[in-house]
Amino acid sequence: MRSSSPRRNFARSYSRILPKYNLRNVLVFLVAFFFVRNILKSDYRKKQMDYLKESGMTDEEIEQIIPKTLEERKKYAADKANDINRMKKDIAYLLQEVSNLKSLVKNSGGKGGRDAGLLEMDHLHKEKRKRREEQLLKDHPDFKASPRIDRDNQGDTTTV
Repeated sequence: MRSSSPRRNFARSYSRILPKYNLRNVLVFLVAFFFVRNILKSDYRKKQMDYLKESGMTDEEIEQIIPKTLEERKKYAADKANDINRMKKDIAYLLQEVSNLKSLVKNSGGKGGRDAGLLEMDHLHKEKRKRREEQLLKDHPDFKASPRIDRDNQGDTTTV
């Protein structure tokens, strides 16, 4: 008869299944943990882009090497759409100014001709500049008014 009991056989086989928590296994676990954490936490893309900028490459060259992310492309498209909307507003404003000038020239009917219409528009622009500078003076007390507005206030109607 064998002297080993079934309990001892079970303990031997069970100890082979479970890993041993010795120093080597703990060190391997810690190295793997820090390695994975470093990979997940570090922004290697930004570091690489900063290095390329420091080495003297332009943004276009860097973009050829490191393409933009989806988020950056969406932001760029949104900025471009905002720029286009701003340009459309500027164009509409300029078209309105042109139509106002044309109507002023037609309304003058030869009395002073084109100069009368331009003087009226110049007066409108002076008032607009004056309001802007007054707002800047309110927002920024150290703002200095332009000499153009100061002369206008003294009664000089010439523009610089």
